[in-house]
Amino acid sequence: MSFKIPIIDYDYYYQKVNPYKHHFIEKESDITIISDSKEAISKAKEAFYTHRAILETYTSKNSDFLTSFSPVPVKKDYKIIQLMAEAAEICDVGPMAAVAGALADLMIEAMRKDAPGYSLPKIALVENGGEIIIDSEKPMKVALYAGQNE
Repeated sequence: MSFKIPIIDYDYYYQKVNPYKHHFIEKESDITIISDSKEAISKAKEAFYTHRAILETYTSKNSDFLTSFSPVPVKKDYKIIQLMAEAAEICDVGPMAAVAGALADLMIEAMRKDAPGYSLPKIALVENGGEIIIDSEKPMKVALYAGQNE
């Protein structure tokens, strides 16, 4: 299920900042990135593909990580694996329950990482499969539409 994420404070965000919005689907991931920086969006996408590739390689060699409904012991060689394993341990679920949130965390981290010649964005928002992470200099209002109640 995917949520629509409108930014409601139109005066500030659309007239003054005019953020960019990028949506893409890669296999099971359905992602929306919003930022005032095209470069930040590129960094987020690069982080997604890097960490997704690591996760796919890891799960091809460690099937328990992919299929377990309970936490599994892992080597903490990769940040994506470490984040997912820690979340699984805290919530007493399988590590794949944390995949969307872990990827979104790493994407925001990439957007906010300072580098020479890179201006940090004022807005960094990632929505991945209903997991929403926002880092913004100004307060943001977010509306979630979860479908019709029956």
